[in-house]
Amino acid sequence: MTALVFNGAVHADAVADFYKGKTLRILIGYGAGGGYDTTTRMFAKHLSRHIPGNPTIVPQNMPGAGSMKVANFLYNAAPKDGTSIGVFARSSRCSATRTRSSPPPASNGSAACTATPQAVRC
Repeated sequence: MTALVFNGAVHADAVADFYKGKTLRILIGYGAGGGYDTTTRMFAKHLSRHIPGNPTIVPQNMPGAGSMKVANFLYNAAPKDGTSIGVFARSSRCSATRTRSSPPPASNGSAACTATPQAVRC
């Protein structure tokens, strides 16, 4: 029983050590001032205190192609180290970044979120 508690503490410390002092970027697939932007910025304002290590959270707009620019950037160019999160159209993730020849975006180490005026889903 002691080993289980110890392993959990070690895991939490490893995550905190990883994120401590890092910057987590939330890439928003739409322009400033819209619903996706506003919801994501409100979410980002409080996210840091819920991640071990309390990284700095920086929302960044990357509008273009109905938010496909962010989806493609996350899949093809973003660091695969857990420091980039994307917010893009709900349909983008399934239709444009996933084909028979490519795996779903989450399998390459990037995180994908969709924001709507009602909720943020990860």
